[in-house]
Amino acid sequence: MILIETPENPPPDGAEVHEVKGYKGARLRVCIAPATGAPRGTVILFEGYTEFIEKYFETMRDLQARGFTTIIMDWRGQGLSFRKLKNPHIYYIQNFDEPVRDLIKALEHFKDRLPRPWVTFAHSMGGAIALRALLIERIRPEAAFFSAPMWGLTAATLQNRLWSRFMRLIGLGRLPVTIVPKDPREEVFTENKVTSDEARFTRNWAVWRACPGIRIAGPTFTWFAAACDVTQWFRKTSRTKRLRFPITVLSGTEETIVRNESHDALVARLPDVVHKKIDGARHELLQERDVYRDQALAAFDDLLKRAGI
Repeated sequence: MILIETPENPPPDGAEVHEVKGYKGARLRVCIAPATGAPRGTVILFEGYTEFIEKYFETMRDLQARGFTTIIMDWRGQGLSFRKLKNPHIYYIQNFDEPVRDLIKALEHFKDRLPRPWVTFAHSMGGAIALRALLIERIRPEAAFFSAPMWGLTAATLQNRLWSRFMRLIGLGRLPVTIVPKDPREEVFTENKVTSDEARFTRNWAVWRACPGIRIAGPTFTWFAAACDVTQWFRKTSRTKRLRFPITVLSGTEETIVRNESHDALVARLPDVVHKKIDGARHELLQERDVYRDQALAAFDDLLKRAGI
């Protein structure tokens, strides 16, 4: 297992990469960056869909500067972790309990290196994985931070939900939702919908160029159906009232990937929550321009104060 380093994106000090066996023996890539000096606690980073550890080097350095040890893993099916399908460019998991089980394996493996208190720090799809883990009580942090969490998808129209579940039912769930080219096309900055920061966008693409195998290009019907299943469960479950530790949720007003309405609905059911809407920001708040990103980090600092960490 390796970390992909580029001139624009050095790893955090002391970062170590490990291979861990996850659920049913899946090979997973995990990175730990120790705190500088006496640790203040541990931040568990939950990356989003199509993401990879290297995309969070900058954020891990920010967390180190705040005194935290950080741990992050590439979810099965993406980054440099285990991929089940022959076509490595399409993303497949059967359900959102698979990555939860993988994470628990990793946390158990490194438990002696992850000092309390724990703070979960989750972006997009990672927000769905984190919320599932919290609601079924597989993780008990002292605070939770959600950046543009995937609690509802703009693409999850009634037609798309029914079609993806039908394809899964008849055994065609491993097919891609859209045609996936053999070599996925590099996205042009002016066409992207997730960040207005060209420098950070270019930095992330430099990692993809350095290691093409780290990329994925599109989801399978089974992944899409599983995403619809878990977000529908979020809307219905009464377990949200059990989350009595401080929580912060961030939404960008220029969001086009996840449904901000899903944030409003879930926030209304959480006992101890602050919901901050960052005016002008797109989906990837931690990859955005400093004028937006700094607001996200300030909200994280405020969460720590509320939690007494």
